[in-house]
Amino acid sequence: MVNWDQTPLHYIPAGKWTMEAEGTSKVPIAGGADKRALTAIFTVTLSGEFLPMQLIYSGKTSQSLPKHKFPAGFSLTQNPSHWSNEETMLLYIDEVLEPYITAKRAELNQPTTPALLIYDAFRAHTTDRIQQRLEELNVRVVMVPKNMTDHLQPLDISVNKPAKNYMKMRCAEWYTEQVIRLENDGVRNYDELGT
Repeated sequence: MVNWDQTPLHYIPAGKWTMEAEGTSKVPIAGGADKRALTAIFTVTLSGEFLPMQLIYSGKTSQSLPKHKFPAGFSLTQNPSHWSNEETMLLYIDEVLEPYITAKRAELNQPTTPALLIYDAFRAHTTDRIQQRLEELNVRVVMVPKNMTDHLQPLDISVNKPAKNYMKMRCAEWYTEQVIRLENDGVRNYDELGT
């Protein structure tokens, strides 16, 4: 039994806080309107295994993908919008889902046992090509009804928000370390850093 879900991850996961000189009456929060993001597909099994993610970057060619070495099995791709679509989902099925299902069936010595996949009614999941590919793999589908993902989509309820909160926390820690480093170096006027 497998559950997948897409979620956007912002490059700068801004929170609702900022820093400003003491006594300032207006404190704007920077970065809240920053829409730069990528899409991640999280997948978890009933037994609690996390499958490798698919990360979808914004770009027209593979040159837009990061040069970072990701963990084995990750599926990296790109498209102009960074949104999950039929092509990225087919790639994910072939690169991540099928190898997992094949290995799990071999481990259980049950090569014909159907798999069960839970996902929401997102249009990239419901195309004929996606349904046909899942059928070929003997994967049965349970679709979370529209407008019910916040109640019935397991990853929405348990993983997506904590993952984003973790990213915000790590970004805040990094930002704080940079400010402390600058303070220790004697930089007091951050506006002068660009010069």
